[in-house]
Amino acid sequence: MSLATSAGGMLLLNLILSYDAPRAAHERDVTRSWLLSERVEGYTHLFVIGNSPRAPYIQGDELWLPTDDTYHGGPAKILDAFRFVVEHDIPFKYLLKTDTDSLVCVSRLMAWLGQNKLPDERVYAGDPMTDFGDVRFMFHTKFADRNYPLVFHEVIYTRYHLGGGYLLSRDVVGHVVKTAREVGLLPGGKWREAGKMPSMEDALVGKLISGFANLTDLPVTGRTSYPEDYRLEVRMPSIFCRFILQPEELCHQVKGPVWCSQNAPLMIVHPIELLRPSPVNESRRQRMRRV
Repeated sequence: MSLATSAGGMLLLNLILSYDAPRAAHERDVTRSWLLSERVEGYTHLFVIGNSPRAPYIQGDELWLPTDDTYHGGPAKILDAFRFVVEHDIPFKYLLKTDTDSLVCVSRLMAWLGQNKLPDERVYAGDPMTDFGDVRFMFHTKFADRNYPLVFHEVIYTRYHLGGGYLLSRDVVGHVVKTAREVGLLPGGKWREAGKMPSMEDALVGKLISGFANLTDLPVTGRTSYPEDYRLEVRMPSIFCRFILQPEELCHQVKGPVWCSQNAPLMIVHPIELLRPSPVNESRRQRMRRV
């Protein structure tokens, strides 16, 4: 496996959730172009894609899995990707999970890792979603997660980091895989075979980590024109262009090293949701201004 042999001293492995679709292929090309433009030592990435007709395999920078490739299949894809990198002994010290619609300034993130000297073990860092609360609150929306209470016999989410980007040390990834197997969430497991997988990927990962590692805030604030200081996740290229005040045709050029070389955040977290008035978002904005 070329990834394992060519990145021997890998510090950071970025698993990027993607899809097997023409539009997703274009998003991967765009994301790939600006990730590779920074050329940072000790970093590599894998796009995690489902709907593979055969056993999991790596092709270039893509990890193909025989997993449901819909939104609700995201939790299974991430767990299977974690399992793949653990069982194939792919080298990394920290694993970063992001999405193709997330912006990561790799050079800034790697510098932050070096400056802060994170421990080697029990690291779970990101943007904490601590106010989500009762699972039943979302039952009337497309984000309904009716299987979480069924699997865990709980209706209150464990505190977790938002799925736009969270960082795990190697032992935490192994713990997630071990716990998922014990619970029955891996292929062949009780809940996977019954089609009862929880559908909120980030909440599920947080639950599987709970008690093993503490939530750590990943400081990813950055200055943009509006609002003042907050974390940025690029849900769509048009939204990114709107926030950096650039026309669409310049987006791909600015999205990479030019923007990252200025007052960019390390990463990411839902600009559109932050603009919606709510007690949760106001709490998040206040916390982010303190970072």
